[in-house]
Amino acid sequence: MIAEILSAQKEQGVLLMEMDNCLRGPNYDPSDGGLVDEVHKNTGCIKDIKKKQNKIVTWGVTIFGAINIAGIVAAIINSIRN
Repeated sequence: MIAEILSAQKEQGVLLMEMDNCLRGPNYDPSDGGLVDEVHKNTGCIKDIKKKQNKIVTWGVTIFGAINIAGIVAAIINSIRN
């Protein structure tokens, strides 16, 4: 009985895999060394995220530096006035 259940599950797994491959396309089939499309999508997403992170860090450093420079200028002006 357990053997029958396991064979039925195996058949269902194969059917689901074939349906998934048909829906996602030929580059997704793992038996053909697939997942190419998924890897390219993920690589593109990672590149976009890194670009956005770099922009955020750059703007943060720029704003922090501008605030520090403004503070230094204000301190110099206050020391000159006194």
